[in-house]
Parts: sequence; structure tokens; C-alpha cells
Amino acid sequence: MRACVSCAFSAARVPMNATASAARCLPGKGRDMTEPMKLLTIQDVAELLHYSVKTVYKKAARGEIPSVPISPRKRLFSLDAIQYWLVNRQMGKL
Repeated sequence: MRACVSCAFSAARVPMNATASAARCLPGKGRDMTEPMKLLTIQDVAELLHYSVKTVYKKAARGEIPSVPISPRKRLFSLDAIQYWLVNRQMGKL
């Protein structure tokens, strides 16, 4: 059975709601576990979201943007998790 890395990552960081549970990958669907995960730096995310680097740091530290802390001053972001987060923000809370 294969699991989608982006869903597992997102499920840990995003509150469970109807949209999140419906978005989970089914076995055999989605990305293969052997496929590398695309990771972004804080500068990449700031450019993608049109935020300042300082705003991305603050939102990530508060848990508003899904991220993985590597050290007290460094965070990495999954492109899949950021895209998932954006879709859920656009749809609003259900």
C-alpha cells in the first residue's frame, strides 16, 4: 500500500475538516513514496505567496503556514503542503 507524503505531512499540520478528510489520497493514487518531495526555503515561499520573508517566518512559527522546523532559525516547506494550504484557504472553512 502506498501513502501520499503530501497528505501525511498536511494532515499533521492542518486541522481536520471535511475538505482535509476528502483530500486524502487513496492507496495507489497520488505520489509514490520513492518520488522525492519538493522542499522550499523561506525565501521561495515568500516569493510564491508574495509575502515578506519576515511575515513567512512569523506565520510559520505560529503554525499558520505548514512547515518543518530544522533548527530555531531554519524551516523547510513542502511544496505540496503549501499548495494544499492555499487551496484550503481559498475555499474557506467548511
